[in-house]
Amino acid sequence: MKVLVLSLLSCLLVFGNDLSDLDFVMNGGYKTQYESCKEDTNNLRKQIKMRDKIIRTMEKKLTILERRYKQIKKQPKQPKSFEKEISVVKFTKARAYKLLNDANIYDKDGYKMARWEKGISFTSNQQAGVFTKITGYFEDKKWKPSDVDMWIETKNIIVK
Repeated sequence: MKVLVLSLLSCLLVFGNDLSDLDFVMNGGYKTQYESCKEDTNNLRKQIKMRDKIIRTMEKKLTILERRYKQIKKQPKQPKSFEKEISVVKFTKARAYKLLNDANIYDKDGYKMARWEKGISFTSNQQAGVFTKITGYFEDKKWKPSDVDMWIETKNIIVK
């Protein structure tokens, strides 16, 4: 009993006449606030970790894209005659073609965009000078339309 009276007296000394703070402490108010803040802090830390993972992934993707962009820009552009040649397109009967050997694939501006291996099959119905436009290709024995302009030198292909 003496201990209880002493603790109440010490609380009165600390809190003075303002018993509302004493009531807050006695009912565990600070403990509840502390636990709530601790939980919020842990949740925020988890969100930061997730965002850091996303940032690292995006930075890796950006690095890969930057490397690819530099590689494309380093590659020699086709002569200006390329643009002239593909400006006069002759439409032909749609056919399947096959690569006779490894060959470069060019975009509409004449930049090398890929290198396809011998034996790859594709379709076309357009020719322009010494170039043939790739209008579709076969992936896992399924035909897919080409979603970008791709050109190949006609000397590297044969009708399938």
